[in-house]
Amino acid sequence: VAMAAITAELAAPHQGSQREGSVRFNVELSPMASAAFAAGKPGEGAVELARLVERCMRGSGALDLEALCVLPGRKVWCLRVDVHVLDSCGNLVDVCCLAALAALLGFRKPQVEVDQSAGEGEAQVIVHAPEVREPQP
Repeated sequence: VAMAAITAELAAPHQGSQREGSVRFNVELSPMASAAFAAGKPGEGAVELARLVERCMRGSGALDLEALCVLPGRKVWCLRVDVHVLDSCGNLVDVCCLAALAALLGFRKPQVEVDQSAGEGEAQVIVHAPEVREPQP
């Protein structure tokens, strides 16, 4: 059993992908899931599991990184998918992949507005709260 949560922040794009946002995956194996897991810094198993989840998500075509672009070359959404294993009953790779996919399918990014009136070549990005404008898929 696992649960996943997504956090998003606006940041500058990576050098090689000016029109694409980024998605990072993190898997936490806590002692609550199994006595075999230790608390603290992620172990080798958690890091390898996060890499497998990332490879699975990228290979499936489920991620549209271009949809995370707000202002090409300046601002993109950077998502962090945190998967928390609640109970280690077996087949952690599939469970973590399904939790990450469910979180990505349910994720709604806040609506943004680009204000060009800030000055020469400077654009200001305004992020609207969910109470003000409905988040978009």
